Amino acid sequence: MIKPKLGCVALLDALGQRTASIERAISYLETLADIRTVMSEFSRCGDEAPGRLIPEFPGGDFGIRFFADSILITLPFEPQQLNCVPIARIFSGVSAIVATGLSRGILFRGAIAIGDYI
Repeated sequence: MIKPKLGCVALLDALGQRTASIERAISYLETLADIRTVMSEFSRCGDEAPGRLIPEFPGGDFGIRFFADSILITLPFEPQQLNCVPIARIFSGVSAIVATGLSRGILFRGAIAIGDYI
């Protein structure tokens, strides 16, 4: 049975990638590889103990899915963790993705939601 989760969800869309040339498509795929690396590093940023960067909210737990020219990022959390920490983490993760895209000339647009998701 599918259970809803509480968390932050971000959906990003790469502008102009669907109608891009083959060279731009290759650049986009290379950017996705970079994004995977960035998010992998970012997910571990709070795991180093003792002195974690965010001690009350350890790293990890980011979900990232790529489909066509869109990226879906999820960050589940428990109701007692609903404060500025998970919200700041999802914003930081999205910022890292946008910065990675900008460094390769790819613009993203999107939205962030907080609440239940499946």
